[in-house]
Amino acid sequence: MSDDRSKAPSDAKCDDTEEPVIVNKPSTDKSKQGYSQFEIRLTETAPPPLGSKPKDADLANTIFWLLSNKMGLPLPSSTVAHVYADKSSFIEGLIEVGGETSEMATKKVNTFGAFASRKGLLLRSDSLARMPLTSRAEIFAHELTHISQCKLGEGGRRWPAQWLREGHADWEAFQVLEIMGLRPFSESRARFISAIKASPTAASAFPDLDALDTIAKWIDAKNRFGRPGTYGQSFLAVDWLIERYGHAKLIELLGKYGSASESGKAWRSVYPISQRQFINEFHNRLQTL
Repeated sequence: MSDDRSKAPSDAKCDDTEEPVIVNKPSTDKSKQGYSQFEIRLTETAPPPLGSKPKDADLANTIFWLLSNKMGLPLPSSTVAHVYADKSSFIEGLIEVGGETSEMATKKVNTFGAFASRKGLLLRSDSLARMPLTSRAEIFAHELTHISQCKLGEGGRRWPAQWLREGHADWEAFQVLEIMGLRPFSESRARFISAIKASPTAASAFPDLDALDTIAKWIDAKNRFGRPGTYGQSFLAVDWLIERYGHAKLIELLGKYGSASESGKAWRSVYPISQRQFINEFHNRLQTL
């Protein structure tokens, strides 16, 4: 899941070898007007360069390929992007496609500008239309990483903590932006550090990562502490985890949750320190930024 990043920077590169299938679904129901969907598919060959103003379908297909072939993420052969015209239709999509309750859909639409589910991506065309290329690419890379997380946990009953899912999605997205020549990874990282330093809430008062383990807690924390206290510290935690133990170990961990009988067991099977120890050490590290 990703919040609305329409204020982030821009620029460009990349596209797909085959014309993506775009299916417009007009409906007599006025609430459905403006709804469309397109298929995002993995191709065997690398996509050709994009122009400066790529269509969403082309951009998504390019990023799908990059996540699979450059970042080594497991992904389904295809997924569907459900595109909604505005906030009200997006809420309906969260209920009908995302399987959310009306109450949770309303909360999520005020926190997330896009959403990934086992049935594909849910996107708002009005939000995407306002975004520069870098922001759109970041949104697609973030959400398609969540699709990979669904693939990793396929058939399982447990999910990684929300901070781990969101931090990982941002980490992969920032790597993709660098590969595409849109923004260096170091700059993406520096932006979060600057935002944390400028936050009206001191980093020492940010919620513990354990307090960001569920979507409900995440939404509450996002409303109270903004992006620095949620996405910011979660990204930095995942970045440090990868720095210490490597990208492959994180992917291994995310895959373990699908078969683990309890969350702590998944972590212990991959890393030499407990999750609690890592969280404590990271909390101390956060104060030294």
